Amino acid sequence: MQRKTAIFKPVVIIAFLVLFCCNSFSQNKLYVYYLNEKMEFVPKEEALVIGKGSKTESGFMVLFYNLADNRLLFLENFTDSALNVLNGQHIAYHANRKKFESVYYKNNLLHGTSIKWDSLGNMTDSAIYYEGMPTYLVKYQLNSDGSKQKLHEFDNDYPKRRLTEQDIIITDNGAVVTPAVWQSLVYNGAIHSGRIK
Repeated sequence: MQRKTAIFKPVVIIAFLVLFCCNSFSQNKLYVYYLNEKMEFVPKEEALVIGKGSKTESGFMVLFYNLADNRLLFLENFTDSALNVLNGQHIAYHANRKKFESVYYKNNLLHGTSIKWDSLGNMTDSAIYYEGMPTYLVKYQLNSDGSKQKLHEFDNDYPKRRLTEQDIIITDNGAVVTPAVWQSLVYNGAIHSGRIK
C-alpha cells in the first residue's frame, strides 16, 4: 500500500498543475490604455484616463476610468482592440455616477436607440438612429411639479427608416410593439433600447 500512495501523490499534483495552467491560459486578456483629456493615447505618466478592455463575444469592450478618483466615465464597444471602430453600446455617466447617456453604434455610426438623462436620473432625450441618420427624436423637460413635458419631437423624412404604424419595434426583452406604444414606454422609462424591424 505504501508504494501505491507514493505513486498516486505525484500523479494528482501533476494533474492539478496541468488544470491550473490550462485555466490560466484560457482567461481573457486585459488590455490597458492610457489617455489624456482629449482621449488621445499617451504614456502612463501623462494619463488622466485609463481604459481597461477585453474581448467579448461580439467584439471588444473598454471601460474608461478617471485616474484621479477611479470613477467610471463611460464604456464603449469596438470591433477590436485597436479601438478604431465603435460597434455596440456606449454608456456614459455623470460625475455623481448616474447614467448620462446610452447609445448604440454600428461601424462608427449611431444606429438604434439613444437615450440621455440629467444628473438626477430624469430622461431628457430619446432618439432612434438608422446608419447615422436620426429617424425619430424627442426632447423632454422636467416641470417644477416633477412631471415630464415633451418639448420637441422630430420625425425625419429619411425614406429608408421613417417610423410608421406599420413598423415593428423589438425591445431588449423581445417584446414586439408599435412605434406609438414604444414611445410611450420610453417616455415613462420602461424601455431603454430597442431594435427596429
